[in-house]
Amino acid sequence: MPRKTLTTAFLNNVKPPPGDKRAEHRDTTPGLTLRVNDRLVKTWTLTYRVTGEGGTGQDGRHLQGKTRRINLGRYPHMSLRDARARADEYWSLAADGTDPATRRQEEITGRRETERLTFRVVADQWAKDAERGRRVSRKGKISLGYLGDRQTDLSTMVLPHLGHLPIADITRGDIRVVLDKIDNEPATRLHPFRVDNALKAIRCVLNFALLRLIIEDSPADKIEKRCVSEARDRVLSDDERNALWAVTGKQGYPFGTAVRVLLLTGQRRDEIGNMKWKQLNLDKGILKLAKADTKSRRANEIPLSGAVVKLLRDVPHPRGEFVFRSRFSVTHVRGWSGYTARLRKALLKQLGKDEIEDWRIHDLKRTAATGMAKLGVDLTVIKLICEHQVGDTMGITGIYNMHHYMDEKREAMEKWAGVVVPPPPDDGKVIDMRRAR
Repeated sequence: MPRKTLTTAFLNNVKPPPGDKRAEHRDTTPGLTLRVNDRLVKTWTLTYRVTGEGGTGQDGRHLQGKTRRINLGRYPHMSLRDARARADEYWSLAADGTDPATRRQEEITGRRETERLTFRVVADQWAKDAERGRRVSRKGKISLGYLGDRQTDLSTMVLPHLGHLPIADITRGDIRVVLDKIDNEPATRLHPFRVDNALKAIRCVLNFALLRLIIEDSPADKIEKRCVSEARDRVLSDDERNALWAVTGKQGYPFGTAVRVLLLTGQRRDEIGNMKWKQLNLDKGILKLAKADTKSRRANEIPLSGAVVKLLRDVPHPRGEFVFRSRFSVTHVRGWSGYTARLRKALLKQLGKDEIEDWRIHDLKRTAATGMAKLGVDLTVIKLICEHQVGDTMGITGIYNMHHYMDEKREAMEKWAGVVVPPPPDDGKVIDMRRAR
């Protein structure tokens, strides 16, 4: 069959062969042929021979094997230009001793594997590895509390939009479309930071995919947050603090007790909410936080006031490793957002007000730090209690300065507890302290 230079005009106007015959039109590109059947289906094929499959000649040259044929695609889905480019590519592979059919099957298999790695599949693997304490980002591990928050963001906002997409195909435009949809939801009008939390969750999964070499770069890297957060300065007033103590006493274990411990110790929510019995030494009144348990990634020893020790000794124990455990399982408490909403309502009722300035659980940390400062506690001691960096003591000299200010921290904790915890009620009984004669 003679070769001829095929053109797009010829391909568009080619006629079906008569009867049940199949017509073939060979291009000047080696091995490239267009097959046309009686239904006018136009298929590109390539004939080739793989160098080396025919053995080695007497002169040492690698001989070509038998002639093979492979389908490249159908016209017009594969244009004339693309068919010629693919034919040249496959001929080069065959000349180098690689069977193009084998290479194409590898490409198809790889594509199918990539398609199975949807955003939802990778997100599930990220959560499993994070829960096991494995490294899931360039920064390392994440806390269980942070994991829980991001899982909530994923399930409620992100997965309904991105879950079904192959993670390698997600673009920056896809992410922006999702963020726009979340931004327009009614709930975002009340809580504008929802959209940034969604972006944070997306970045977690994509950074995990980067770490596992599933993708080469993250399309979320250059997307900026939409809300500019301002440093909070909310501190509970004395009346609000007293009302909070009264309300949490009525609510009791687990959330009410946990909030009381948060207020007395000045620690972060997850450091107390996820606290384990093995971290505590109630006889010595010490809470030990390892690097993995703190946001600052610095180990810390927190002396506990007598009031905190009493609260923890009254906790039902033991059933599981966590101090503040869930009602329905042996894991730590969850659902802080729902509890905080109920706590705000109870606080309004206790204060007899219709509204108060917005406050969050993390504001208890600032309230404790501010309260200690009012009591004259040294700023360095307050920062050590709250796990904030203290200049050079956390730098190079911190390696040699092993003084942890335990006595100073314990004194500060006891002073603060003396302000927070109200004195026991006077029941009117008079005890005769005179020595009996």
